[in-house]
Amino acid sequence: MWLIFKTLAEERKKREVEPTLTMLRGAIMESPASEAEQHAQARMKEMYQLIELVTTWFSDIQHMDVETLQRLMKLGSQVQKVLQFTQSLSRLGNRDQDREHAE
Repeated sequence: MWLIFKTLAEERKKREVEPTLTMLRGAIMESPASEAEQHAQARMKEMYQLIELVTTWFSDIQHMDVETLQRLMKLGSQVQKVLQFTQSLSRLGNRDQDREHAE
């Protein structure tokens, strides 16, 4: 079942995402002729970066084993709690390093 899902997702990426990235890349490379075009180009660059980020994430999860992928998907919004926890740990580690450098 997971192989079918991964195959469908990969094919959709080839049909929809990759051509969109190509179009956005081309539009970003052009020199804007007006302020309106500059604004539009800035928005397209943001969209390009977002799609690139999602594409990279998708590629990363494609290489996960099925059990890990299922656990990740079952976490759902709890992933946010995990990220907040790791961020808190990171801040604690930074404070400890700051104290060591101050001494």
